[in-house]
Amino acid sequence: MLAGTEEMVAEYRTVSAYKHLYPEAIIGNHTYDDLQALCRQARNILQPYFDQELDKAKERYANESATRLTSSIVADVVPAAFYGQVDTLFAARDAHSWGTFDEMNNVLKVDDEMNGENDDLVDKAVVKTIANGGRVFILPKEQMPADSPVAALMRY
Repeated sequence: MLAGTEEMVAEYRTVSAYKHLYPEAIIGNHTYDDLQALCRQARNILQPYFDQELDKAKERYANESATRLTSSIVADVVPAAFYGQVDTLFAARDAHSWGTFDEMNNVLKVDDEMNGENDDLVDKAVVKTIANGGRVFILPKEQMPADSPVAALMRY
């Protein structure tokens, strides 16, 4: 998304080869604007675009639920994220599932609480999904497609 005067935005669109610019721009001289306010304005304009992607992913999860292509079980999702199987991961904001995962031996241990020797498995799944080219949506718990700290759409 661009922010600038009409002339500058038009000129940029003319010379840029980048094909993924959002069609709408925030027009005006923003030299002295508060950057946080400008970011909020951009977020409000872009929100329907991001909601559309989220809605499609949630619909796909609902359509594929109860098949091998979805899971909301931490013990299934975490290894799948490590091995590149997760296409789309939904993670509940501020949710934790403590434990360890030994990737070399494919051994997952889930703990009841943080103990200093374990990790947040939700965070690990998020990082590994992104590292393996998957999409991640961090959602409020009430917007999750399943009653779990994680839910995943698998590639295979």
